[in-house]
Amino acid sequence: MTTDQPYEQGEPSPRQETREPASDEGERPPSPPEEHDEFDEGLLDQNATVINNFFADVDAGGATFGAGGRRSSRAAVGRLPATDVAASLRGFVEPPAWARAVAVLREQHVLVLCGREESGRWTGAVAALDAMGLDGDGIWMYSPSTSLAELNAGQRFQARHGYLLHDWIEATGDVSVRRFELETLARKVAEAGAYLVITVRAMKGRRPFDKVQVDWEPPNPGALFDARLAGVAPPEHEWDALARLRLHAEKLVAPGPVTTLAERVAQGTETPSRILADVEDEVVAGWFGREDLKRADVLAVCAVAFAHGAPERVFEQLLADLVATWDQFGTDKGLDVRRQDDERLPQTRALWSGGHPLINVVVDTDAGFGGERRVVFRGEHYRAQVIAALARHYGYELWQPLRQWIRGLADADIEVQFQAAVGVALLVRADPAEVKESFLDEWAAGRMFERLAAANVLALLSMEDDFAPIALDLALSWVRDAGQERAMTAAIAFGNGIWIRYPTDALKWLWFLALRGVRVSVVARRSLMLLFRQAAEHGEAVAALTLLAQLAGEEVDGAVGTRRTRTALAAVTDILTATCLSDPGVPLPTQLLSTHPESAAPLGVLWAGCLASNHHRVAAVRALKISLTALRGRAETIAAVAALGAAVWRTLPPEWHPIVERDLRRALSGPDDGTAALPARDLVNALLAAGVRRSA
Repeated sequence: MTTDQPYEQGEPSPRQETREPASDEGERPPSPPEEHDEFDEGLLDQNATVINNFFADVDAGGATFGAGGRRSSRAAVGRLPATDVAASLRGFVEPPAWARAVAVLREQHVLVLCGREESGRWTGAVAALDAMGLDGDGIWMYSPSTSLAELNAGQRFQARHGYLLHDWIEATGDVSVRRFELETLARKVAEAGAYLVITVRAMKGRRPFDKVQVDWEPPNPGALFDARLAGVAPPEHEWDALARLRLHAEKLVAPGPVTTLAERVAQGTETPSRILADVEDEVVAGWFGREDLKRADVLAVCAVAFAHGAPERVFEQLLADLVATWDQFGTDKGLDVRRQDDERLPQTRALWSGGHPLINVVVDTDAGFGGERRVVFRGEHYRAQVIAALARHYGYELWQPLRQWIRGLADADIEVQFQAAVGVALLVRADPAEVKESFLDEWAAGRMFERLAAANVLALLSMEDDFAPIALDLALSWVRDAGQERAMTAAIAFGNGIWIRYPTDALKWLWFLALRGVRVSVVARRSLMLLFRQAAEHGEAVAALTLLAQLAGEEVDGAVGTRRTRTALAAVTDILTATCLSDPGVPLPTQLLSTHPESAAPLGVLWAGCLASNHHRVAAVRALKISLTALRGRAETIAAVAALGAAVWRTLPPEWHPIVERDLRRALSGPDDGTAALPARDLVNALLAAGVRRSA
């Protein structure tokens, strides 16, 4: 969550957009009470660590997971600084519709760019806004779920400022209503002297916004490759490889991969020859084009594609399971599954370790004594190329047993499960409908590990600028009357990677889900707590706390003692009693007060809400005691504690002051009750002194 306050104007309203069912029982027949309803918080924490590390590794080659390519860990909402705008537009090449797009935006002040995924609409939108000669620091980006009605009602546009609504999740309903809303919005933007660009995915021949709509196509890939490499001159003996790289770039079409390829050359850490050997699909295409391929060969490559990096001993079992699944499928369908003698799986590991052109075995030296052999692809991009080739060359007889086997990997250990999610995320480029129907919708309505796998796929899609809005849209579709299991999956997804790209959406929808029926609420509350633990690791928790204080205040105000109020305060208490993700021995509020003193104000508001509840006051007092005790010996935090106290007493209704002060004095200054050592006296004094009644 960015410190540029991506929680402000124009954000979605779960209460307005989603009808809350009267009870969970009305959504779908409840599942029997099985083990999968019990979420393992330790497993969720471990999985979050994997996702965080994957996001943090955006500049690496991705060899560990075999998923190299463009990934992003920046928020997709909030302010895009002018420096980032300039970096995004370095080497920008004008596509065919550029002149018309600029003319429409300059004249109408609103532009709708319509095109397919990976056509460069985001960069085109940024470039068009930049061409308007904007004032201010950068461009304001909205969440894709922001509605036109919300922009009309709540947004104040500033003159000569740019605004971007990328991959807008177009509302359903009457097209004429949306056209009217856009016309109203265009007048509002024009009157303010501002500029707004909305990008949407291809509309299948419809032109509901014809006056301001421009069909977008990517720029010439060869020209883009040249522009990004302006001034870069490799050694003369690499010129031929560079020319072949350019030919490869021309086949890519999508601007993102072209830019990535050019940037690898420009960095100078790899020669064009080395990059060419990695990205050219000639090796993969040549292997799939062989006439002597046997079933065992293809299944081994399938296993690596969706269980990349598995330890060799684990990989052997996974491959045996895939072969058994294929055999069973063939038997059930009456197919001839008899094996030729030369088709038997080898008794040794020679199939993948004997100089295989695609597969390699590497030693993981971090795995302990002697290291551990892991099965991987030889090239960074081979995994994506293999998955695309499997989708292109094979049909039902391979994919049906392969689907069944991949879905079963959700039950494997977390490392294999995550690799299966990476493989499924890579399959999106080749066949998005297959991924949604065969994997995501199935997993999302399944058992605990399957729901976690579905959430991981959405987290991985969130790392791609072009697919992040699709991940958000899928998660929202699981919230809206899709059943309890899918709602729980959405809750995991919002706290599992989507929050990094869409912080406001994730927090608001998790809050909404936390107030639903018990099964969904339990998962949402745990995911909400995990979101804050991760945000603290990223140094981005203050804005989230501020928004949470606002949401909790709106829910609790004037609704004392209701089930929803108790649930809301329980969710807040979860966060106040949480520990750090990287160091579970440190209370989360302690870390925040130590590293971000400005967190004292929203923390104080949250604590005040719980202290003013008979049902939650004991837990809130205990959490405060533990957090202050952990601050002992940190003199620099006295000011933060005083600010915390000031926020508590300022927010707490006056009639509660005597009761809360009494309970705090007993807990913080009295004998140790066994829950924790007493906090330092100066911290206690700072907290209580801030509560001197104004009437005194």
